[in-house]
Amino acid sequence: VPLYASFTVHTPDKLSRITGKYPYVLVLFDSDAQCDKKNKEYRHILQQRERDLKAVAQDYFFRQSDLKCVRVNVSKGSFDSVLSNANVSQLPAYVLYERGQPLTGAGPLE
Repeated sequence: VPLYASFTVHTPDKLSRITGKYPYVLVLFDSDAQCDKKNKEYRHILQQRERDLKAVAQDYFFRQSDLKCVRVNVSKGSFDSVLSNANVSQLPAYVLYERGQPLTGAGPLE
């Protein structure tokens, strides 16, 4: 994975493979649902969060660490199964993983 990457996730196993591959992974969870993509406010918040995530990925301090930044698009039918371990109730949301385990709960990003 480069400093910043984007994936679509349909199963908890795929998320575990992504987050467990590196010591630290900062994930920006996103929805691939069309209703979310049409929501102007959601798109605006997501664009802000993605810019922030890319800035972290390019920051010198983080580039020297073991942190990887990824945007994960969660398919509509798999929200519950993929996000249950991350304690995410609303998207978009950040979650920091250490060796595949979420370190923080995440809520709405405003």
